[in-house]
Amino acid sequence: MRFARAMWVTGLFVTFGTPLHAQPSSRNMESAAASDRAAVSFEHGVRAFESANFELALEHFRKSLEIYATPAATKNAALCLRELGRFDEALELLEALPRRFPDLPPEEARQNRLRIDELSSEIGWIELRGLQSSSQLVIDGRDRGGAPTDGRVRLTKGNHHVRVIKEGALPTEIVVAAIPGQTVMAEVDQRPSDVPSNQRWSLGIELGATVTPALGGDVAGCSSPCERSIGAGGRVMVRAGRALGKALSLSIDVGFLALGQDIESRAADVIAVGDVTSPGTASDSLSMSGGLVGLSLAYRLPSLGDSLVRAGAGSFLGSIRDERRGNFATTATSAASYDVGQSQRQAAYYGYLSLAIAIGFRPNPSFRVGAGLDAMAMIALRQPQWDGACGEACRISGGPDGESWFPNDALAGRFMMLVSPFVEAGYAF
Repeated sequence: MRFARAMWVTGLFVTFGTPLHAQPSSRNMESAAASDRAAVSFEHGVRAFESANFELALEHFRKSLEIYATPAATKNAALCLRELGRFDEALELLEALPRRFPDLPPEEARQNRLRIDELSSEIGWIELRGLQSSSQLVIDGRDRGGAPTDGRVRLTKGNHHVRVIKEGALPTEIVVAAIPGQTVMAEVDQRPSDVPSNQRWSLGIELGATVTPALGGDVAGCSSPCERSIGAGGRVMVRAGRALGKALSLSIDVGFLALGQDIESRAADVIAVGDVTSPGTASDSLSMSGGLVGLSLAYRLPSLGDSLVRAGAGSFLGSIRDERRGNFATTATSAASYDVGQSQRQAAYYGYLSLAIAIGFRPNPSFRVGAGLDAMAMIALRQPQWDGACGEACRISGGPDGESWFPNDALAGRFMMLVSPFVEAGYAF
């Protein structure tokens, strides 16, 4: 049969210089159809090797082995691995050869031992300390299957990139240098990536600073020559969540937000009885505070440590206070200008959308700590306004032009953008 001629090689496999070519074999084959398919792959492998395409040759010889294992295909696959510099994998094949084919001729078994000795001089060991059971290894981008229970791995001499994968743990990547005849120790830090299946609930707290270019409106949105500080403050959030699987979680968010901004020397008017307008300048100290209530959906990114992306939506229910002082000209001839000081607190209701990214780690499966950045867009549901028609409390008495009042200015904008760097901690149960 065609495959029978391809089973054995001409001469002995003394060196790695040429691929093994087929000789007739008396081995009893499982099926004629399987032997024919294996023969085709074997012969494709020989032709690819003769063209120095060792990767393709290896693929064909391995395919032949999968269909019907023979010593010739095993040794030719080992030869390809040697040509590719993958001595450790070639050694594994040749060491398994006597076990897979116990009736090898004595001379062929002797030659196989010589080849094993040759390859062993190119091999070193690494010992992966801290390796968890059931871990999988990917070495130099190639899947090497399950890790040994003792953590000892044989590698070709030189540097290697080792990736350790285990369900429920973050992937760990290290670079190791294998030295022939020596064992090199390497520490593996496998940290948990997923909340255990019986820990579906979580409780977390987040503390952060908050900044905005301006609170907006007619006051903080003034144009030059007014001067204004950066809006700044802080935010605290408490999140109660439930896992929706390995990567997603939904939480109810409750928090408190406080912001402040100072505006100096902005152009302003007061209106006196009789619609007399007195121009001048005003300085405002704005302080905005209130509660945050909302929902957020988090998606965990285990490939980036215990990191997450979180999107949220909710409402801000609070108020803004404006402590205002100013100096205004008068139409009266008896005085050139006069000073004014007033304050008001007005309700401020906003809806918000937020997007955050955080990087963290778990000291143990139940606790998580991290840090990140949150961007929040706030849209006014009820824009706060200075109330110039609130009666006696809004009147400016004693001015040279008689009683007067400030016009109805917007104390904050219809839209605000806030950025909050934060730290957070959470507990799963």
